[in-house]
Amino acid sequence: DKFEIYKDVVNGAYRFHDMMLQTLLDLAGPERAGLAFALAVPFFPLASGLLTGKYNHGVPADSRLAQPGYEWLKGGVFGDPASRRVERARRFSTLAKELGVAPAPLAIAWCLRNPRVSTVMLGATRAEQLLQNLEALELGERFDDGVWKRVDAATA
Repeated sequence: DKFEIYKDVVNGAYRFHDMMLQTLLDLAGPERAGLAFALAVPFFPLASGLLTGKYNHGVPADSRLAQPGYEWLKGGVFGDPASRRVERARRFSTLAKELGVAPAPLAIAWCLRNPRVSTVMLGATRAEQLLQNLEALELGERFDDGVWKRVDAATA
């Protein structure tokens, strides 16, 4: 059924992103920039809400991850405890607050800043989310390399 196909596609995208993307980009290097650009299209730049701070203190009852049938997505978002995804997301949210920006546009700007990323796929359910996401276009110019190194450290 459609749900199973969607689930397989999303799970496949997460596995690809988590296990292969960074390795492929590192291997491609600057001399193969075209290949790297073809591969670097983040479909989940906000990690299904994890990088917005939404799940810093658990799963809200009204969120997608709390809905029946989304257990598979919940596992993909939070990952194995050893991955420390929630801990890293909390550090990321804290840094965004220190910088005076919302976590979502900071995450998108971080993706856009990577020279190997050609497109970032946005998925907003409300107009205000889309407007907030578009603030990412300003952040790339606003922050210097020192700030981006802090973002890298927060997510490591």
